[in-house]
Amino acid sequence: MSRKRPSKSAKSTSVPTRRSPLSSGERSSPGSVAESPLIDAPLTQWSRGFIAALFAWVFVLGITPMIDTDIWWHLRTAELMWEQKTVPQTDWFTYVDWNQPWIDLHWGFQLLMLAVYNIAGVPGLVIAKATALTAAVCIGWLATGKSLSPTVRALCWLAPIICMSGRALERPEMLSLIFLAYWLWVIPRLESRPRLIWTLPVVQLVWVNCHALFVLGLVVGGCYVADRMVRSLIGRHGGASPLQDKLSSMSLFRAGLLSLVACFVNPYVEEGAFFPATLYRKFSTDQAIYGHSVGEFLSPLLHLRKIGLTNFYLDAELFLFAVTLLSFLWLLIARHRWHPYRILLFAAFSHLAWEASRNTNLFSLVSGVILVANLEDLLRPPAHPAAEQPPWWHSCLRCDQAGLAITSVLIFSVCTNYWGTWTGEGKYFSFREKRDWYMHDAAKFAGRPGMPSAAFVSNFGQAAVYLYHNGPERRVFMDGRLEVARVETFQLNEDLMGAMATGNPAWGPSIRTQTGEMPAVLLDSRYSRMQINGLLQTPGWRLVFADTSGAVFVTDDIAESLSLPSVDPRPLFHPPNLVDL
Repeated sequence: MSRKRPSKSAKSTSVPTRRSPLSSGERSSPGSVAESPLIDAPLTQWSRGFIAALFAWVFVLGITPMIDTDIWWHLRTAELMWEQKTVPQTDWFTYVDWNQPWIDLHWGFQLLMLAVYNIAGVPGLVIAKATALTAAVCIGWLATGKSLSPTVRALCWLAPIICMSGRALERPEMLSLIFLAYWLWVIPRLESRPRLIWTLPVVQLVWVNCHALFVLGLVVGGCYVADRMVRSLIGRHGGASPLQDKLSSMSLFRAGLLSLVACFVNPYVEEGAFFPATLYRKFSTDQAIYGHSVGEFLSPLLHLRKIGLTNFYLDAELFLFAVTLLSFLWLLIARHRWHPYRILLFAAFSHLAWEASRNTNLFSLVSGVILVANLEDLLRPPAHPAAEQPPWWHSCLRCDQAGLAITSVLIFSVCTNYWGTWTGEGKYFSFREKRDWYMHDAAKFAGRPGMPSAAFVSNFGQAAVYLYHNGPERRVFMDGRLEVARVETFQLNEDLMGAMATGNPAWGPSIRTQTGEMPAVLLDSRYSRMQINGLLQTPGWRLVFADTSGAVFVTDDIAESLSLPSVDPRPLFHPPNLVDL
């Protein structure tokens, strides 16, 4: 007996059954809530305008007067590397630690900034800084939160953006922010797009030749490996999401090994690979030595004790820490969910942030990504067969018009300097150097023919300006490269600064060069007032140059041989205000 075939009409009228999120054999663990897949928030024209305006605000926040002093020794080092076709191995710039090893992992950044400076000068450096800040925020924005409306994501990113802009400087860390953001973007996508993992060793290879913070990529990767180990052991039963099978353990191992090997592919090989440990010791175990003179090495809590809640950027950092921590607790209580990767990441970068203020922008970027991811999990609706309508928070899209208007006002406030006046710290809208901030004229005067072949610069940050104009033919006692200066040199520099303020000439022999030459003494007008007053009263020393940014002192013998008269010191006592352009 033949089997009856179904008719075409019956075939066409059959309707496939819609699979439930749990129909594939998955079972929700006790106490857990089954969740629907993420739905991308639809973007309207207003949404796109709002997002574009938000990134424009980030960009203009980065257009602030150039104040970083290290940029000048970075540029001079790049010039010398280009001329000599080699990277430094021992110190090029000081006469005290001249034989100290110099591990200059910044060489890639330095050559890049030299190219920018040669093409566009200081405005080019400022634009490069703003571009790097915007790129890091943009990649962080794309890392998580695809189902949230732009308004909700913007609210989450408000505090991180403010904190990151407070540390926006022309330094190698501006590239580290981009590389770190890329790691944060890749990790959440590895289980669905496993091939992305092979881009990470390439990123590490570039990163290690630009900045010593390349180790942060390994920190992010280590947090993810630990996350996979925890999830493979407990799975959904412990409140963590189960592992996907697309990323194999062998691929993870090989990519991780390649990332580690990439860290050794630098001009200093193993010394460069392990250099981050030296840097970490500077702002952790040696913090008591450096912290009182190098503000960025102080922890935010010490800043809080000194100035209270009067710094806008510090307040934003504290708020961000509290809100991100609260999002973890809220997710655990409301959804019985926790993410080992996010918790470990938050703990690691919070530790860095509380150790030293210089890590604020790194912590803020990581916290912004985590906060959005946690909020996305909190607002994800439970799986339900009838859940065909967009989630309720999509109604927040109607706020995009208001968000665009508010962001436009923020852009206007930055460009007109209302923002800089309100937030303080001299972060005004400008493509130039901060007015009279760098001792260019004093450095050029000290490099004239016949002047000493070395200099003691009280503000060792300003020593970079002297080196840019005069190095390496003329050297300094110490500059801001703490990876070169020994702890003993740093302590001696501090002792000499105290002795100069007393007017007692006994400190003189301590700053002589190896050949017995007495160097010129350069004192900046903002932070060395006591030393200026002391040296004006010290027998045997003469003020031969003074302007609103700095002073040059030489011994009477040198001044007489060059026919240099004493000059009026009054410009030194009327420098521009610290918040001036």
